[in-house]
Amino acid sequence: MIQILIGLVALLLLIVGFYLLKKQEVFLVLIPDEEENKSFLSQFGYIYLFLGVVGIVVASLNDRVYALLFLIALLSLAAVFSILFAQKMSSSN
Repeated sequence: MIQILIGLVALLLLIVGFYLLKKQEVFLVLIPDEEENKSFLSQFGYIYLFLGVVGIVVASLNDRVYALLFLIALLSLAAVFSILFAQKMSSSN
């Protein structure tokens, strides 16, 4: 069961990473269309893609410790992205 959920999270990370890299217009509606913001989105897109691949590996390993470390890393990164994105949104107003 944990393998399936980690696999779904990894798939979601790959989709979000793709959107951050290729479909930045979706996010640039909320923040100014500047080069700094585009590089911010690209940087986190690559990180999310990397975490998606790591998630697939973790799901195939079926080890509880690796799964917990993956989830801790994922949640920490998501929190950092959310805080930085919210700062960029509030500074654009």
